[in-house]
Amino acid sequence: MDSHSDEPAGDIKRGINQDSADKTPPTDDGVRILVVDDQSNVRDVFKTILSLKITGCRVDVAVNGAEAVDMFRQIRHDILLMDLHMPVMDGETAFYEIQKLCKNEGIRMPAVIFCTGYSPSEKFTQRVAADPLHCILHKPVTSGDLMAAIQPRLKIINKLPAP
Repeated sequence: MDSHSDEPAGDIKRGINQDSADKTPPTDDGVRILVVDDQSNVRDVFKTILSLKITGCRVDVAVNGAEAVDMFRQIRHDILLMDLHMPVMDGETAFYEIQKLCKNEGIRMPAVIFCTGYSPSEKFTQRVAADPLHCILHKPVTSGDLMAAIQPRLKIINKLPAP
């Protein structure tokens, strides 16, 4: 998170969702989420929020787009939370690589929620907006923003046929 926003960290310190009615119900076999960001504090905060908010959620982390592609190739995550601006391979390139992998192997594309402090190109923004499976959030991202983006995508991926 940006240093001027401590809302997610504050939520974590207070213990998000101690009331089980606030939790997203578990999916059939647990949702697999990959958090991709080169900043360790962002990865840690997102992982904590997801673990507390989504029952049965399994969260993996990657530090750049290249790691994300490799991890997705092995694990087949349901949702990716991905930064756009990272060293080695940026989020946009990783998105296209994962899209190509899914097409070539006949597997379901994961929902991708981009979390960025930068303005993506208009072309990329339009491409993401054209598919309800994906979206772009602008940092700083609060726990409420994160869950508002994830919850409808959980519903979408649970309705899609298995790969």
